[in-house]
Amino acid sequence: MRIRKDIILTELGNSYIAIPVGSNNDDIKVMARMNDTAVFIWKCLEGGMEEDEIEEKMMKEFEGVDTEKARAAVSEVIRMLKEKGFLIK
Repeated sequence: MRIRKDIILTELGNSYIAIPVGSNNDDIKVMARMNDTAVFIWKCLEGGMEEDEIEEKMMKEFEGVDTEKARAAVSEVIRMLKEKGFLIK
């Protein structure tokens, strides 16, 4: 799974927003505000990481994140990205 090339993540003040760009995304008409966890997962997906790799990285990077929390966070963010049409296989 990876992020569509016609979706960019941009920093706006203290927030990050995913924005569809270009003319080939008529199926996407929404933007999405992203929290720090979602941005972390987004960047991992951009780097070509799989869900289990992202979970492992989260547990190493963030104190107090165990397997259950990492799996739930990754699952929730990926679900949201799929619903918005931001991911492709």
